[in-house]
Amino acid sequence: MTEQHQKIDNAAAEPRPSAMLRVLIVEDSENDAALLAAQLARAGRRIIHQRVDSAAAMRDALFAAEWDIVISDHVMPGFSSSSALQVLHQSGRNIPFIIYSGCISDQAAAAACRDGARSCITKGHFGELVPAMEQALCAAPDTAAGKLLRLDEYDRITGLPGRALFMRRVAQRLAAIRADEHVAVCFIDFARLARVNQTFGDAAADRLLAQIGRRLRAGATETLVSRLDGDRFVLVRGGFSTLQAVQSFAQQTIDMLAECSAHGGLQLQLASSMGVSVAPEDGIVPDELMRHAETAMFHCRQLLGRNGFLFYFKGMEDDAGRSAVLGGDTQAQLQLAYQPVIALDSGGVIAMQALARWQHPELGLISPERLAALAEDPGAGGRAGEWVLQEACRQAAAWHATGCAGLGVSVNISASRFRQPALSRILGESRVDPQCVILEVSESVLVRDAGEAMHTLGILKRTGVRIAVGDFGLGCSSLGYLKHFPVDVLKIDSSFVAGIIGDARDAAIVRAIIDIGRSLGLSVLAEGVENAAQAARLREQGCGSAQGFFFSAPVAAADVPGFMACRTVDKSGSRQPR
Repeated sequence: MTEQHQKIDNAAAEPRPSAMLRVLIVEDSENDAALLAAQLARAGRRIIHQRVDSAAAMRDALFAAEWDIVISDHVMPGFSSSSALQVLHQSGRNIPFIIYSGCISDQAAAAACRDGARSCITKGHFGELVPAMEQALCAAPDTAAGKLLRLDEYDRITGLPGRALFMRRVAQRLAAIRADEHVAVCFIDFARLARVNQTFGDAAADRLLAQIGRRLRAGATETLVSRLDGDRFVLVRGGFSTLQAVQSFAQQTIDMLAECSAHGGLQLQLASSMGVSVAPEDGIVPDELMRHAETAMFHCRQLLGRNGFLFYFKGMEDDAGRSAVLGGDTQAQLQLAYQPVIALDSGGVIAMQALARWQHPELGLISPERLAALAEDPGAGGRAGEWVLQEACRQAAAWHATGCAGLGVSVNISASRFRQPALSRILGESRVDPQCVILEVSESVLVRDAGEAMHTLGILKRTGVRIAVGDFGLGCSSLGYLKHFPVDVLKIDSSFVAGIIGDARDAAIVRAIIDIGRSLGLSVLAEGVENAAQAARLREQGCGSAQGFFFSAPVAAADVPGFMACRTVDKSGSRQPR
């Protein structure tokens, strides 16, 4: 066992005063029930428990004693969690009910939650069970355990766990981290709450804090949230298989927090900055991960302003890291690489996607994965966005002059920051064909302010460029607006492409996006294709183009002519599908 894991085990096992918890365990295995009781005790819970494995035994136990919570296996010989839930309802007792099982389908879990179960936790994921139990107890504050938990360990304003309880939960979660799993720690700071307090008073500020708490804890039970102090919150979420998935989650969280909050008849927008650290890459000890995430948050405020997020990277705490702010020397710090976009029917190359990387003079090359917000939104660095588009257009014109006529170039932009005069100037200076330029905007930007986005994109579209919607399917539904936007391309997010073979839900989402695109006369491009099976399935379903490591990793600009030497340019990207 490593020293870091030993620290986590010690933190997770640290005893603390707590309410005596009376747990009724519905379980056919005596060994599993004893193991569960031992794990709860090791996590600091003082418990009294009883095991039952039939309807009659459970009914007797419910009437013989008072219980704070019921934890039930799903499938047992002659009994089940659904039968146990029915017995509980028939008893007339309002006791939180949690399913803790190694074998339950998503459909059965959803049905159980509709019938009154608080949570469904997979056996072995004990780090998720304790938080689910405490949330369930707090939702039933009339119990003795619920009252003590609420008074001693929870924030008065938001109802979120206080720092001590939160850190114990995080330690338990990290102690249960799986070998192929990433856990994100997100440190969030709000800029305008102090102004709300000064303008509207303490009561209004408290109501807004409570709204923020509800937003952050809404959704999955595996998300851990705490209000640390003042206007600072921290969020911990596990279960991510890739850093790209962490990045998508961070962007969704920032987009959600950017939505207006209500105060009386007013709509207030609270600007937030978020720093993200990731276990195990950035550490495995809770305090260390929190410190790294807080450091990234401070840099985010400097580098990206508000409503942005920044990943921690090694060296951020150093003097060089503290001075890492994009300034007038942006061109010397940013580099572009290009990933090919391939036509799935012909195998020809449609375009090159420009990907920004930050070449810091002291820290070296920082990849998009570790500087996610800058890679996704170069416009956040002021002149950086213009430089990226200018360099990509200049490079495309150079490729056209050397035998790659018609090869497109795709660039991410921030529609809220980029303006038509800059685009017209760049197109004129580079002498590139506007039809070969694809400007990509994320779906979340379109949904956040549909009216402004529609106006801005309409003006940009008049220059002759094409517009792509990136990360389609991740944001709130924008289908009602999509037919009005001047859009040419829908890009299917890589998180759905990753599951197109083994996950029926992801496959259904991909089919739906392809059908939507074709129905609206749009080209459809799939991101993140990593193997031949995914490419073949996308081709079968009518997806027009794709990009990903299966076709090519990003290449330097100077290497593009060599890459194209044995390939043709497919100009179908400039036409709408038939």
